[in-house]
Amino acid sequence: MSAVIRVKLSLTLHAISCNFEVDLCEWEVNGALGPNWTVGSGNTTDQAPMYDHTINVRGHYLFVGPMSGNHVQATAGLISRLQTASACHQCLAFWYYMYGPKVGDLRLKVQQRGQGEALLWSRAASQGNEWRRGYLTIAPQLRYFQLIFEGSRTDGWGSIAIDDISVVGGSCEPQQFCSFEADSCSFTSTGARTWQRESGDSGTRTKNRPSIDSTLGTEQGHYMLADTSHRPLPTGQRLQLVSETQHPLDIACLQFRIHTSADSPGSLDLYMEEDLQTKRLVWTLDTGPLQTWTLARVGVHTTHDWRLVFEAAGGGASSSYIAIDDLVLEPSRCPRPGTCDFEAGLCGWRNVLNPMDTVDWNWSSSSVPGHYKTPATDHTLGTPEGHSVFVDMATVSVEDTARLLSEHLPPTKGSCLTFYYRTKIPQQLAQGPLKFFQLVADQETTLWEAKHGANDQWRGVNLTVASAESFQVGFLVIKSNARETGYIAIDDVDYRPGVNCFGVNTDQAVGGAGNTAGIVVAGILLVVLLMGLAVATMYWYKNRSAGFGRSLNELRATFGFDNISYRNRNKDTVPVETVRGFGVADP
Repeated sequence: MSAVIRVKLSLTLHAISCNFEVDLCEWEVNGALGPNWTVGSGNTTDQAPMYDHTINVRGHYLFVGPMSGNHVQATAGLISRLQTASACHQCLAFWYYMYGPKVGDLRLKVQQRGQGEALLWSRAASQGNEWRRGYLTIAPQLRYFQLIFEGSRTDGWGSIAIDDISVVGGSCEPQQFCSFEADSCSFTSTGARTWQRESGDSGTRTKNRPSIDSTLGTEQGHYMLADTSHRPLPTGQRLQLVSETQHPLDIACLQFRIHTSADSPGSLDLYMEEDLQTKRLVWTLDTGPLQTWTLARVGVHTTHDWRLVFEAAGGGASSSYIAIDDLVLEPSRCPRPGTCDFEAGLCGWRNVLNPMDTVDWNWSSSSVPGHYKTPATDHTLGTPEGHSVFVDMATVSVEDTARLLSEHLPPTKGSCLTFYYRTKIPQQLAQGPLKFFQLVADQETTLWEAKHGANDQWRGVNLTVASAESFQVGFLVIKSNARETGYIAIDDVDYRPGVNCFGVNTDQAVGGAGNTAGIVVAGILLVVLLMGLAVATMYWYKNRSAGFGRSLNELRATFGFDNISYRNRNKDTVPVETVRGFGVADP
């Protein structure tokens, strides 16, 4: 007698919509993978969010529970009921929460009956103390299928949670972020030669590609690659990579990472094509070879439907390439390079990927419920609602490191970088709890370190950094003592290229016929400035002798900020340290 197997089917994908306030709806936990997905609410455990997305503090969500045994990393699976085959596109949306120094990964997969799993969506590492929306279009499925959420956790502190899953008919809105980990994000490339979605370990003989991607920093990570070698792409021919159509935008910032071969990679132009007609150049690669993943930005403004067009041209080399990764479209103006107030995120700063680092910097405000110690107020707004980045030292282990790294900055003979830091660590450290470093050609040099362990106030630092080649700067925290608790926080990083911390222009162009007019104008302005300074000095001495002079401290109180002190909204004077950078530049 043959066995009868009864399988409960969801007749439509809409049935898997769930806010987890009552039960798991059409989802089931696969405990065979390791830790389970668990229903949480409020302050359930120190590994779960303190609020949900639906109702806030009293609502429910699903989170990846603690690991058992001696696992270093384990995965929790959440599987939908078997779904019937579908003939149309459907939009799946959900909210996810990934927060902590050692978070792990969250993935969404699809598995058709009798087939292997296919990745649809993924995120890795801390995403800050907030619920974020994930969405993707589920393509027509020709067989019965299931959707699978997988949360992979490490042995440290961190939360992975999901809430408010919903499904509606039709395609989702265009994606605002693409890491190319699951697919090409609806980018298309046509012709005899095309852009290809590749990874460092694609298994092909050629090594004409980046060895790692930008998103994961591993050989398994993916990116889009244009082979610009002479044989596949003769001089004069171009490869196009075209995005799906986006809706009009009042103001936005497009960011992406780029990597090229060392030998004559060719050129890359980025166009905005409006209404499938007008195509205008908005960005071009003009910095030469880029042997590390380098951030590029361009402002976007249009009142029409539009799409992106990347055009790569060969450089005539026998073996060369151009690759792109991690496209992000933010609904705001592009920040200045190296600058961030952390109110909307990390700007161009990012956590360094493993294996170089072991824990992440986190992003939050003290007004949002969370398990980690943060400053009571930020520096930008001076309120609990303001945001900063921080490391909670009680949640990391001895010898753990956390690096926060800037984007690449161009060569400079001396540019001023200002930042504010705040520490609350009872144990005074011999080497300092926080270091600021410069990274040039994989060589890391410490430029400054904190000398205050438990002042618990925002302190400003000015550093003049210099380098004869492209460089990055960053913040490093190393836990060296188990008694180091409390937090270390950073806020309001401001980079002023070409002007050092004493107000001197350092990177002005000199020589050449094209600079003559600028030199003449600069000379005239200098004469006017000196004359104005002389008049102001005479006026100051005159008023001072008449009893109306002001002391240096009074002048500082008027203007609020100099290289000695900063005056905050409470009119408290906060010390600021001024340090010369140790970078070396060409004379």
